Amino acid sequence: MMKTSLSYSPVIAAVLLLLMFNTAFSINGSALQRLKRSYLNIETLKGGFVQKTYINDLKKNTLFKGEFYLKRPGLMRWNYTSGSSDTVYLKGDEIIIYQPSESQAFISDINRFGMERSPLRILLNLDDIEKDYSVKEEGNRIILHPKGSSVIRSLELVLDEAPFPVKRIIFSDQYGNRTEIEVMDLTVNGKIPEATFTFKLPEGTTLIRQ
Repeated sequence: MMKTSLSYSPVIAAVLLLLMFNTAFSINGSALQRLKRSYLNIETLKGGFVQKTYINDLKKNTLFKGEFYLKRPGLMRWNYTSGSSDTVYLKGDEIIIYQPSESQAFISDINRFGMERSPLRILLNLDDIEKDYSVKEEGNRIILHPKGSSVIRSLELVLDEAPFPVKRIIFSDQYGNRTEIEVMDLTVNGKIPEATFTFKLPEGTTLIRQ
């Protein structure tokens, strides 16, 4: 699995939010049960985000801003408007990263995108979570730590009382990189056209399949 980079961290955070959005939680615990109850009534979600990424190799903090759109059961669009011009699309297992600044777009299966051993996978199936990860609740936070060897150091979900219960996502790895995303200005169950989630290759853009 490659090291987390400026381009990799946003994808992790984007897909993480979508997978959380589509997960049926089955673990006992007040915070997790609150997530489960909240998700049952959510079909679509859109809003803004602020992302803070620290890259240890560069000793650099970078601020990203943008907007996102989610629609069950598996559609996402993640637009960066500050700090990056990238757009991330997810449709089922297919992920597309469009980079207009480079006139290129990457298309891949999410399972081949360096995420097969990440916390993203456990959020698809939480039945074995306690076997592979320690799960701890601290007030309005859910904290996950891998029990065995992993590039992942920790994953933290900070909950809120709003209709969409996840306010902040914090992801850190063994290389000292850290990504924090806070969502805001949320609209729950508003109408989102299907075309929002369809990527159309602009003229002059190179499509790279991975």
